Amino acid sequence: MNEENSVRQQKDVMTALKNRKKGKKRIIIIAIVVIVILLFFYVKQSMEKAMVTVQETLTQMQTDEVSKRSLIKSIGATGTVVSVKSKDVKTELAGAEIKEILVEIGDSVAEGQKLVVFDTSDIEENLEYAMEQLDVAEQRNSLTRNDAKRNVENAQRSEQYQVDMAKTSMDKAQNNYEDAKKDYNNGATALNNLRKNENDINIKYQNTKKDMEGLATNLAEKETLVNEAETTLKEMDSVSSGNASGYKTALEKYNKAVEERDSALTEYNDKYEKLAAEAVALENQYAQAKASREAQEKVVNGLADTYIAMTDAYNSSVKSYDNTVATQASSVESAKSNQKSTTLSMDTSTQEKQVEQYQEQLEKASLTAPFAGIVTAVNYEEGDTYAQGAVVTIQDCSAFEIEAEIGEYDISDIKLGQKVLIKTDATRDEELNGTVIFISPTATNIAMSTAGVTYKVRISVDTPNDRLRLDMSASLSIIIEEHEDVYTVPYNAVQEDEDGNAFIELIGEDGITTTKLPVTVVMESSYYTEIAADGLEEGMKIKVIESEEDMMFELMMGGGF
Repeated sequence: MNEENSVRQQKDVMTALKNRKKGKKRIIIIAIVVIVILLFFYVKQSMEKAMVTVQETLTQMQTDEVSKRSLIKSIGATGTVVSVKSKDVKTELAGAEIKEILVEIGDSVAEGQKLVVFDTSDIEENLEYAMEQLDVAEQRNSLTRNDAKRNVENAQRSEQYQVDMAKTSMDKAQNNYEDAKKDYNNGATALNNLRKNENDINIKYQNTKKDMEGLATNLAEKETLVNEAETTLKEMDSVSSGNASGYKTALEKYNKAVEERDSALTEYNDKYEKLAAEAVALENQYAQAKASREAQEKVVNGLADTYIAMTDAYNSSVKSYDNTVATQASSVESAKSNQKSTTLSMDTSTQEKQVEQYQEQLEKASLTAPFAGIVTAVNYEEGDTYAQGAVVTIQDCSAFEIEAEIGEYDISDIKLGQKVLIKTDATRDEELNGTVIFISPTATNIAMSTAGVTYKVRISVDTPNDRLRLDMSASLSIIIEEHEDVYTVPYNAVQEDEDGNAFIELIGEDGITTTKLPVTVVMESSYYTEIAADGLEEGMKIKVIESEEDMMFELMMGGGF
């Protein structure tokens, strides 16, 4: 009985425990649901609050001022420190043995300092033999050369004599020609004067005859008019006397014709005999002038014959002189040609060239520094046989340049003479000055690549610095444009209207109201923009429009979420 009660009590305890566990599970589940609901409403409220904060921040006004400063527009690049001068010292003595190398990498050398010496024993033996061969050839040809020279001199003496004789004959013929020409010209001038005189007399004679004919013609014409008037008058007289007026007119015309005929007759009687006497005198003068002209024509014809003969003689002498000059010159050239042919047959250029070749090899057997610098490479050792390429490389480290590759997007903005700011790790915070001194007209690499083509640019280092070394990397800022003491505003202060016109917003004294001021954008840098406008003053308060990315970043950093 007691055992059964004990078992029953244990079962009741287990059942109570199970029921208690189920109750706890329900409470936990209900608690979790409540917490989730509360978190949901909390997050929702926080999001709404955050969005309000975002909107307030987006509409919040950021301000700044118009200020004056120096503005620089630049292109950034990375370059390498290189030597101003670099030279691979090499020679053409392929196959020669290197006897001595007098320098090591890192040595400082002066201009003209000996660097490498080659073994020249074989070259010296070859030079001595070549000089002996040249001397023998020159002695062998000396006698033949002298004979050829004498032949040329004899031909030149003969040329001088024959040409002088032909010149004397030609000069004499020229004098005779010029005298005959002068006599002919004088005779021709006299003949022309006689012809003119004869023509003048003839003209006067013809004019006198015309005057006589004019008097006779005029008198005949007047007589004709009288006859016509007389006929008219008779006709009027036979007609009825009723036409008294017409008769009177005819009578007046008749009387006038008679008067003019009488006047013409008087003039004829006064002048005709005098003109007839002048015509006779002129006719005699014309005959004499004609006779003189004909006589002079005969004289001139004779002078012309002489002139022609002397001209032919002179031309003949000129041809004879030219033939003599050509013939003698040909003889001299023939002698010279024989001399040249003899000289060519005795040509020693092969022996001379051989001597020069060995002498040049001796000069090249010792390599010297082309300028003062540092030895940066030694590519052979003593005892090596030289093949090709540089034996020693020298670089001038007294001055450096920066070599950089500029992309095709920026290369057109870079010009010779532009200032460059240079920084390197070795020079710490010191900023060195430089100048663009070379821009390659062609691309360094033209193959298609993600980086595109680049162009080599060299920059002088204008600020000396002992810490610079070859092959160091350098950060460059190439100054494209620099404006001093100009009006500037932050980049985000400049806005554009619908038409693309730039403006800034001036903040009123109340700190709230704004006024648009049209501006002209002169130059932009990475942060500031140079502007120009009427009425612009330093210190003006302006509105700055921040980008959404900047504002969201500020909200995140400020704990908005």
